[in-house]
Amino acid sequence: MRVRTAVLGMALLAAGCSDREASKAPAATPAAAPAASAAVAPAPLVPAAPVGAEPIDLALKAAQDFNLAAPAELAAIAEGEGKYRAASKRALDAARAGDGPGVTRRGAEADAAHKALAGRLAAFQTASAALTSQMTAAGEACLATPEMAAYAACVALPTEQTTLTGNLDAVTQRFEAAEGVWRQERAKLDEAAATVALGR
Repeated sequence: MRVRTAVLGMALLAAGCSDREASKAPAATPAAAPAASAAVAPAPLVPAAPVGAEPIDLALKAAQDFNLAAPAELAAIAEGEGKYRAASKRALDAARAGDGPGVTRRGAEADAAHKALAGRLAAFQTASAALTSQMTAAGEACLATPEMAAYAACVALPTEQTTLTGNLDAVTQRFEAAEGVWRQERAKLDEAAATVALGR
């Protein structure tokens, strides 16, 4: 009887300890909810180009390219003019020194510089005529339909046309000024050649 009482007491004691240990154990952390997948924004729709828009795109690109290149073209004209200016001055110096071969050499340099500039002018005139026709045709195509008039390239065309017209005029006037300078320098070269001839 005492043995059963002791065993029962030990069992109750062990159960009490288990309950206390369980109450001390930290509560289980609830599982984190799965993250919601990020919403993907739909790609913006790009309106399709109207039928017949390709020539307009090409004209706009050609005008933009010329406008970007215009400062370099103006600089090239100034460089060519500077070459025959310098050559004619050296020819006069050679003439005053009685250096006939020097006059001939400097005259040839001036002629070569002017010839290169004349070739550049011819290329510009051909390109500008073609570009003007291309832009005129593109402008007419933009007026064909309301859909075409609202097309992005048609909206940008008038502004680019205005810039193009200004650049074409500027380059044309610069070539004309360079040709005027050439006539003056040509007279100096002739003077140098005459000076040498008289000195003989």
